[in-house]
Amino acid sequence: MHSNLEEPGRFHLLLASDGRTVQHGWWNSERTALRKFSIWVGERGTMPGASVSPTSRAATR
Repeated sequence: MHSNLEEPGRFHLLLASDGRTVQHGWWNSERTALRKFSIWVGERGTMPGASVSPTSRAATR
């Protein structure tokens, strides 16, 4: 993940419960983001109204 002082990575995950953000993160590595996605679904997928949404930004380099 990145600090707030750096530009966020390309791949983003958003964990929400009943429409409210619980956790989110940005990564430069797609592999890392997909691993985190699997972990978040496994650990937090049973929360009431849980959703984990992966997104990516267009490459800027």
